Amino acid sequence: MRLLVLLVASAMLSQCLADSGLNVKFKNCSKQTKSVVHDVNVSPCTAFPCLMNVHTAYTITVNVTIGIPVTAAKVELKGKLGPILVPFPGFNETDFCKHLGDLSCPVKAGQMILYKTPLIVPKAATSPFVPKVVSFQWAVQDDKNDMVFCFVSEIAIDHNNKVQDRRAINVV
Repeated sequence: MRLLVLLVASAMLSQCLADSGLNVKFKNCSKQTKSVVHDVNVSPCTAFPCLMNVHTAYTITVNVTIGIPVTAAKVELKGKLGPILVPFPGFNETDFCKHLGDLSCPVKAGQMILYKTPLIVPKAATSPFVPKVVSFQWAVQDDKNDMVFCFVSEIAIDHNNKVQDRRAINVV
């Protein structure tokens, strides 16, 4: 019965998220976590990978069932440049507990939450060294450095801030 309630709640949350943006493709990036990421939503976004413009506000919403108790946690956002992960420039929303909507920390193991945070693409992301399509890693670690959850996905960055038509982006 409890599993049925969780599945229904997850479906309802997913539908709410889908109405306000796009549930994007993602992969879990840590086998060490007991959390289950159900959906990653980016708004505004109409196609994957989401086309992001400089200085435009986006909202990242993660529907996740937390696998360990969390009293405090930090968020790291990194982009992949070649073979290395580098901190995403200008991302300052590192306090996980501030982005839980009506909830707050501590979060209990087994609790389903919506983690929702703003993301603004800085001008530095349009450097010639940054590809148009960037793989990124979103990782949340608790105050004991245990992984709460982690996922990887992709975004497309409009280097000219002029591309209005997604067909102009060549996804490799």
